[in-house]
Amino acid sequence: MKKILLSLLISIPFFVWGQTNIDPSTTYSEDFNGLILSGTGSTWTDNGSIPNWYAASVSTNPKTSYSASTGSANTGDLYSLGSSATTERALGSLVSGSTGSIYYGQRLKNATGAQINSLSVSYTGEQWRQVDGSTAQTLSFSYQVSSSPITNLITGTWINVSSLNFTSPKFGVLTTGAIDGNLAANKTAITAIFNVAIPAGSEIMLRFSDVDDAGNDAALGIDNFSFTSYTTLPIQLTSFTGKTINQSILLNWNTASETNNDFYDVLRSADGKSFTSIGTIKGAGTSTSSKDYSFSDENPYAGTNYYQLVQHDYDGKTASSAIIPVDSKIDAATLSVYANVTSVKISLSSPNKTKGLLQVFDIAGRKLSESSVEVNKGFNSFELPLSLSNGVHFARFTSEAETINQKFIK
Repeated sequence: MKKILLSLLISIPFFVWGQTNIDPSTTYSEDFNGLILSGTGSTWTDNGSIPNWYAASVSTNPKTSYSASTGSANTGDLYSLGSSATTERALGSLVSGSTGSIYYGQRLKNATGAQINSLSVSYTGEQWRQVDGSTAQTLSFSYQVSSSPITNLITGTWINVSSLNFTSPKFGVLTTGAIDGNLAANKTAITAIFNVAIPAGSEIMLRFSDVDDAGNDAALGIDNFSFTSYTTLPIQLTSFTGKTINQSILLNWNTASETNNDFYDVLRSADGKSFTSIGTIKGAGTSTSSKDYSFSDENPYAGTNYYQLVQHDYDGKTASSAIIPVDSKIDAATLSVYANVTSVKISLSSPNKTKGLLQVFDIAGRKLSESSVEVNKGFNSFELPLSLSNGVHFARFTSEAETINQKFIK
């Protein structure tokens, strides 16, 4: 098994782009929600349309235009992918013979004064168009390091990181057309940490490549991209995995050696960004032998859960592992509403024990009621003393993991 080093964020900025330093305590992230919502042939500017992001195709290097699509477009281009007129966007592409392969990526410079040795990269791969008769198509990840500025996404030597590739979930015998890339069945959460030597003053370009596949191509994109830079600690984490067992998630990790290791804090997130602690596991102190650890999350969220380990030394120093996604295979919560003359009765079926907020709105969006509630795993019933006028209303339940809206008529 390839060894992965558990790493510690150093206390000075890792990279700069332009004149901006990255805060070493914060993971860099990009959600692409500033991309256009509609139209074709909009101007694309390297390091302008999205700061520090570049795009090119074999036919046009660099790219000078891009378009918006719900996945319905079948013309080769660089795309802002998303549902019609919504700000939830992904950066993506659909390749054709006229465009040739399409590339897009992020450019960074190491301004720490010391060599960077590893990166953790996370993103969600999304498919927005499926094609009948197609084989699986791949959006490939690679990088290039250079002591000179990197602005060309095609030339130079590129190193592939296959663990960060995104392969289309939908292929084979299908109905050709648009699909919703935000649906769980059409997207994949991807995370990996890889070793890369970036000398002080050098640049790195993180690149996605969409090649011209045989036949018609799918529309593939990336969303919620993030990375963190690391320098090594004397803690060797050789594996960190998760698997679903019934309605719980079992986390397992192994270390080859440990020095001054007090404990591990196990963190969980519903979106891969905001994490909370769900438990701790005692470390082995100082050890030169292999150690196995496990932790069972008995109350996971529905859908994809994101986990991270934070290792704590006896002297108070901490180190964070890469983030791993695990699908709980649990259905999302469901909401049903019945309104009578004097009250509103809400039934909520929840996959886990949680806390949340129940709200009721009228058709104009005015909030009529708001209550904080404790939710048990399974069936829950709430009655709100609320006398509504006749017409259409909406109930909303918001928890740490999800938001559910339900229209009802009184």
